[in-house]
Amino acid sequence: MKKILLVLFLLSFSSNVLAIDSWEFVSKSADKKASVYIYADKMEKENEFVTIWTLLDFKEPDKHGNLSNLILMKFDCKWYRVKNLKYSFHKKRMGRGPIKTSAPKNIEWHYIETYQINSMIFDRVCD
Repeated sequence: MKKILLVLFLLSFSSNVLAIDSWEFVSKSADKKASVYIYADKMEKENEFVTIWTLLDFKEPDKHGNLSNLILMKFDCKWYRVKNLKYSFHKKRMGRGPIKTSAPKNIEWHYIETYQINSMIFDRVCD
């Protein structure tokens, strides 16, 4: 049963990823090695919290051969914090190709550092 639910989740998730036109460019990373995007169509706001999918699209493959990462992030717009809820790693750009998903072992809040990727996304999604 768990395998069926996982397959259904991955299929629904991958169909969302295929809608490349829905990704909104946020910025380049400070080192210019990645482009940062958000999936604003699926953004969820609840009080001071915003949950959104983000995409890091790399110029060169990372040490594992991935060209893109998707991260489900939850922002605390009141206290300038973030936590990563889920990841997926892809061998192709823009979230395409074989998917390897994982969830962080410790989902904890982290304060956002100024001028980092998280602060760029925060500025875009938190009013």
